Amino acid sequence: MKEWFLSLVIVAGLLPSWLAGPLAAIETKADLYLGWESDLRRYVDRNGDVNYMDWKGNRTGVDVFLQAASRVTAQEYSRMSKEEKLALWINIYNAFTVKQILDHYPIHRSGFNLYPQSSIRQIPGIWDRYRVSVASRSVTLNDIEHKILRGEMKEPLIHFAINCASRGCPKLLNKAYRASSIHQELDEAARDFVNDPKRNKIDALRRTVELSQILDWFGDDFKGRYGGKALVGRSTKESAVINLLLQYMPAGDKKVLILSNKFSLRYMTYDWSLNDQGASR
Repeated sequence: MKEWFLSLVIVAGLLPSWLAGPLAAIETKADLYLGWESDLRRYVDRNGDVNYMDWKGNRTGVDVFLQAASRVTAQEYSRMSKEEKLALWINIYNAFTVKQILDHYPIHRSGFNLYPQSSIRQIPGIWDRYRVSVASRSVTLNDIEHKILRGEMKEPLIHFAINCASRGCPKLLNKAYRASSIHQELDEAARDFVNDPKRNKIDALRRTVELSQILDWFGDDFKGRYGGKALVGRSTKESAVINLLLQYMPAGDKKVLILSNKFSLRYMTYDWSLNDQGASR
């Protein structure tokens, strides 16, 4: 009964001061991510496309989650495990990104630029202007991605979990990430991304490999975990990216091609179109 009551309190947005206990305890007893996950299941489809129009009119879950996360103190944060911190920051990044889209939706072009009209890139200062407070830290989206998840957490697979509201990004998962299963979830996100033909195109007949620009921008992040086997004619970064592909590809002609190391490699232009269910495909 107590757990049910606490969950109801969070969903309703009535977050009392006595809920400011350690995040692990909150997640176990009341589920910090309950409202956020409810919104994700309601407004995000299996392809990661988002119904921003309807979500904008009923955004309680995402807003209450960010409010609850802001109540985590520095002392409580210091007692969290790495898994709890990873789940917290990935969910905050994705929720805070969604919040910015909802705040500005429908998005209109801001000045002259080459990005799609409804792109997140049309929001001035999207990466550095807007801040969320967690554990006595006021952080931007750039801070969360580069200083915390890449810098402090040093987890390369976050690149397949955080979503920048664009079609070129990994899919926005329609459930929350959980500390208890974070490594399995990151593995699944990496496998889904690597084998998604919209994001990575491997043609075994033509011996061509076209990869997401994410793997170019952040390829160095994979060197520590996947860079052990150097490949002839490939840079250390390219070798790490190729080894990453092999880790998550199923058996078949495409994997045989990658194993052969006899293919041309290029990175595709990033698609900054908004991941909006209402947008024309």
